[in-house]
Amino acid sequence: MAESAIEVLGVVRPVAQVRHMECGVVLRASDAVALTRAIGADELLLRVVQRVYLLEQRCATLSAALDALGASLRQPRAQAGAPNAAPLEPADASGVASEADAPQRAQQVVRCAAFPRTLEKRATDTLHERGFLVRPSNYDALACLVYMHGFYCVGVATKEDFGGALWEKPRTASDRAEGPSEQKRARAVHGSQQLSEDGGGAAVEAAAHNDSAATRMRQTSAPVCRAYYKLKELGSRELVAFSDCSVAIDVGASPGGWTSYLAERGCSKIIAIDPAELRQTEPPPPCVEHLRQKLQDALPGLLQRKGLAADLYCCDMNAAPSLVVELFTQAVPLLKPGAQVVLTFKNVYPKKRVWEAERDAQLDRLRSVADDVHLVQLFANTPRECTVLCRAKQSTEQ
Repeated sequence: MAESAIEVLGVVRPVAQVRHMECGVVLRASDAVALTRAIGADELLLRVVQRVYLLEQRCATLSAALDALGASLRQPRAQAGAPNAAPLEPADASGVASEADAPQRAQQVVRCAAFPRTLEKRATDTLHERGFLVRPSNYDALACLVYMHGFYCVGVATKEDFGGALWEKPRTASDRAEGPSEQKRARAVHGSQQLSEDGGGAAVEAAAHNDSAATRMRQTSAPVCRAYYKLKELGSRELVAFSDCSVAIDVGASPGGWTSYLAERGCSKIIAIDPAELRQTEPPPPCVEHLRQKLQDALPGLLQRKGLAADLYCCDMNAAPSLVVELFTQAVPLLKPGAQVVLTFKNVYPKKRVWEAERDAQLDRLRSVADDVHLVQLFANTPRECTVLCRAKQSTEQ
């Protein structure tokens, strides 16, 4: 993204939004196309960037903004404003050019994108009334509408130039296995406000199921779950040296996101411990041994294995931090001195102060059995969890 000069203009957040805490960052870029493609190619940024909107004009009222959007859509692409045009140009005193003055063309297929998303249905209905075919897939243009700082800002981009990189993002294998319902598809066409687990538009993504670009992406391999991206980010940021790991123990391995990543990185032996099933390729990788037990039950057998000394221990299980640390202390005899350790601390508490006190207490406890204990907040972490990195003590004396 260094090739695109970027200026941060501000941050916007819908006033009524509380639960999902979705916000927008307003940027001015010298090359909007290059910026969007760079974001679309970065799997870590895609964990936090859900949508990108091209904004070319600002209007004082919603009615004027919808008029501007309709006029821009009816203009030939060369006149409608390229993605590199100066953003947020104010409309003239009369508002915007009339749609009647714009050249008439064959019915155009449009996808509407609004922020906050409560505007999406109004924009979709208005464009439909004005003769546009509005749908979330197989569209010709992306119509953007954003309310920020007292103005309604609009812009139009082609799918090829601007929208495709982010608007047909691949989903995880577990998402695809569920499949989109017809009800979700119908709601998406009418501007549903339903949000997915990670803040994106699940209904809108589901409605794009038959889109050709989305179909091509679904045919490529994809992680079995979102947890995969936590280890991937650790590797990309060089916070964990996975190239040094030959034997790994993955506790709470189901559904298999971390196990699959370790297999991809070339671990010669991965002991995945979880009573639940792993979603693995067929046949499963020969390097993976799945023990369908809790760690407490698997420990006696593992301790009897001669020569077992893992150089990586990881645990992403849904449990209180106290249990995560307790299981690690029990597993220390299975690790090489200096083995790398990756733990996820999950906030299972109703109050923030209780969570912070428990997190800090378990970090202190961890320092008694591990070296170089530190906490990191990954892009791939949810707001209610954090990642803890450390190493097994060089001395085996506890």
